[in-house]
This record gives sequence, structure tokens and C-alpha cells, in this order.
Amino acid sequence: MRSKLLLSYNIRMQHQENYMRFVLNDFIPTLDRLGLSNVGVWHTAYGNYPIRLLVFVAKDSAAMQRALGSSDFVEIEDKLKTFVTDYTRRVVPFDERFQF
Repeated sequence: MRSKLLLSYNIRMQHQENYMRFVLNDFIPTLDRLGLSNVGVWHTAYGNYPIRLLVFVAKDSAAMQRALGSSDFVEIEDKLKTFVTDYTRRVVPFDERFQF
């Protein structure tokens, strides 16, 4: 069964430009190489919710666990955390609908 990875967080104001460069040039390509395909990026425009939600999908739960357990993922996740606050990571069963 396919799995979905949900990453939510707020971007540190002083790091917005570096954050964008990092996510586009390093983070998303690394997760793609690990077998996690980006299927959505959501921005919260109003309300008391994390400003960003990134969604990735793996072909099955074993592929998700391999990716999340890899040293490449740990390293790139740690780097992401330097640009953000209120970081949460959830793995959920795949559903076509919006999940948070």
C-alpha cells in the first residue's frame, strides 16, 4: 500500500530566501532520489496553522521506511530544520484527498 509523508512547519522569516533555494535545489531532489515523490506543496494564507505543508508519496510502506531510515534523509531533514520552526513529520496511508 502506498504511503504519504506529510511535513508541516513555519519558515523562519530571516531564512526565507535560503529556505527556498535549499528546498528547490537540495531537499526535493534528495527525497525524489530516495523514492519519495513530491505530490503537493501547500501554503496557509489565513489561520493559526503551519505556513507550509509538503506532501511526498512512496510506492509502499517499506519504501517509505527505507527512505526515512536512510542517512541521506536524516541529514537533509536536519538541514531543513535549520530554516524552519514547529516542524512535524507524519506518515499516513495514501489517500487522494487532502490530508493534514
